[in-house]
Parts: sequence; structure tokens; C-alpha cells
Amino acid sequence: MIQDGFVGLFGGYASSTDFQVVSGGAPIMNANATSSHFNANTGPVNYSDFAPVSQTWRWYGDANDETPTSSLAAENTAPPSVANAQVIKLRLNMKETGGIMGSDNLKFRLQFAQSSDFTVTPGFVTEAGSCAATSTWCYATSTGGNDNAVISAKVLSTSDACSGGVGNGCGTHNTSGVSVSTSTQNAGATTEYEFTITASGAAAGNTYFFRPINTADGSVIPLGATSSYPSLVTQGATLTFTVSGLPQSTSTNGVVTNVSTTAAGIPFGTLALGTSTIGAQRLYVTTNASNGYEIYTEQDQPLIDAHGDNVPGVLGTNTSPLSWLSGCTSTSTGCYGYHAGSAVLAGGSTRFAANDSYAALTSTIAEVGYSGFPTTSSTMDMVYRIQIAGTQGTGAYQDNIIYVVAPSF
Repeated sequence: MIQDGFVGLFGGYASSTDFQVVSGGAPIMNANATSSHFNANTGPVNYSDFAPVSQTWRWYGDANDETPTSSLAAENTAPPSVANAQVIKLRLNMKETGGIMGSDNLKFRLQFAQSSDFTVTPGFVTEAGSCAATSTWCYATSTGGNDNAVISAKVLSTSDACSGGVGNGCGTHNTSGVSVSTSTQNAGATTEYEFTITASGAAAGNTYFFRPINTADGSVIPLGATSSYPSLVTQGATLTFTVSGLPQSTSTNGVVTNVSTTAAGIPFGTLALGTSTIGAQRLYVTTNASNGYEIYTEQDQPLIDAHGDNVPGVLGTNTSPLSWLSGCTSTSTGCYGYHAGSAVLAGGSTRFAANDSYAALTSTIAEVGYSGFPTTSSTMDMVYRIQIAGTQGTGAYQDNIIYVVAPSF
């Protein structure tokens, strides 16, 4: 039994008299709850949601250290000359500004762009297992912290305390942007997180910006006052090209060489009639050119002796190579040609994909190698083959082979 009582009902109230309920309107409450002198003035309490902002950041180069110390630049400063395939760590802290509610099961992923407002070529950092040469940026694994493991110590000046993996400043290592995490950030805490990434086809000499995204709802973590999003500058244009000789009995591109070569020469030696003599050189290319490179070759003159005699080239051409038997006929005084060890050339051509495919050298440069993306360790072998008949004039024959490498930025 309620005697002269009332209960609030959707902004109104109900009274009871003589065991009957009479409803009426009541004012909507709009004050916070307070208590003074034993009087309870009640109303709704306004709660703020979890509200992190991005604050301090720094890049590190010692990716295999759980707590990195080899910084690439000062705090909130873009490091220059980050190389393609270089594994780096980003330490970034986020401050919870609501001050009332923390959040559980937190996971952040990185988004990148070539503009600070993220309108120019934005994209998400690719998972390590799906990383391709044209992904631009990928997560990377290292021995310096498993994905979602708690960091042992903070390194940023504005993070809350974190030592031995304990403290409000202790966030997590992140080598994935889509995994499930049980990380918690407390209300009001400034927590430090780590992201391990690598450039994979990022444009040379460009500035990239990164920002964290809350995977729970896809929301962008906004900037704190006077803060900036992490940024870096990729290494400028680079190209390294090296030629090395290969020893006799090297198996490559379907043949076994029977002479040794050097970086500067292919000494066929004294040729036996009717028998192929084969040598090879290995070409190495490293470049951060966004669109890869092409290798071309040419000769300065025919393979000629002091009397003006020359060993003819095989019948196959660079645009239409032939098998050795087809390109070196029985009526020829001799045959001289090359096989390019790049199975795919520009435009998707596979004209040298078959091992037994030979072309004649000419004084016009012709494509023999190709890659459509940056590379740190591209190799290919060039096979050179010669054979003479008894009608070939006796003499010492020589020509010069020229390689031309053209990166595409």
C-alpha cells in the first residue's frame, strides 16, 4: 500500500489516493544529481563517451628491440630518407579526454596518405601476410614484440607511467590492423601504442602521413590541441646495378656453362668446330623506383676479327627469339647470340620465357630485363652462346656488350 506517494513516469508522475492511481504531468528533469543538507535534488547525470585524441609520436629504426631506442628523428618530427623494405616502428600515444569512461578490447589500425588531410591517395596499411611489392605500406613482424602484447616501457615524454608492462601508459604492440585485442585504456589516461610497418612500393622522395583508426566503429582518432599526425619522408631516387661473372659448370636457364666469365668479360677461348660454347653473367638491380626498371643491351660492333671477318648472329631477334637449332642453321659459318633470363618483359611479353630462345646482338638497344615495381634484390642471368663451322675464318674475334638500366619513377 502506498499512502500519498508518487513515482516518476516518463516525465510525469502518478499519485495514489484511496488505492486509486491518478496520473499527471511533471517537469522534465535537467539538472545533475546533488545532495545538500539531507535534501536530495535529483536529475540525470551527463556522461562522456570514450574520447581519445592523437598526441605525441616518434619513429624508430631498431625494429627488433621490444623497447626501441634508435630514433629516426625527434618527437613529432618526420624522419628523412626511409628506405623501401626498411622495417620501422612508430610509437604513438593517445589521451582519453572524456575523463569518465575508458574502453576495453581496443584495436587501432593505421591509415596513410600523401597529404595531412588524408585526401591524397589514402589507404590502410596492408597486412603482413598480404603484402605485395605495390602495397605502398605493410605491417611487419619482428622479434621486438608480438601483436597485441603489452609494451614493457614507454618511450614518449607525454605518456603516462609504464614500467615492466604495468601502468596507464602501457598500450600494445601492433603488427596487424585487424586482429582481436583485449587492450584496455582507462579514463583520462595517456596510453602509448606501437605500430611496426615497412615501405613496400612507396613513392620515392615523398611525404606520407599516418593516423589511427578505431576498428570497433571505424572512427578516426582526432588530433589533440597543437598535435600533428605522424609523418615521414621516403628515400629519394636510388638505383644500383651490378654485373658479376659466373663460373664454369653453372646451371642456369636450361643450360650448363662450359666457360667461366667475369664482370668485365666473356672469354669463350679457342672454339671447337660444331660445338656450342656457353658463358653467362649475372645482373643485380636495386631501386626504389615506383614503377620498377628496364634493362637493355647492345653491342658496339659485330663479333669481328682484325681481317674484318665476323661471327654471324643467330637468326632470332629480340622481338622474336628462336630456339638454338632454328636460329643456328647448318649452312651458317657460325652463330652468336644471347638468351635473356627475364621471363616477363615490359607490356607482359614472355618472348624469353622458354629457356631455349636466342636472339642476335645488334647495335640498337633491346630490352632484356624488366620489373614493374621497386626491388631490393632483383637478379637475372644473361646467357651467351657461340658455335662455329669449319668455314669460319681463323682469328681472334671481339666485341663490346653494353648494358643500359632505366628506372621508372
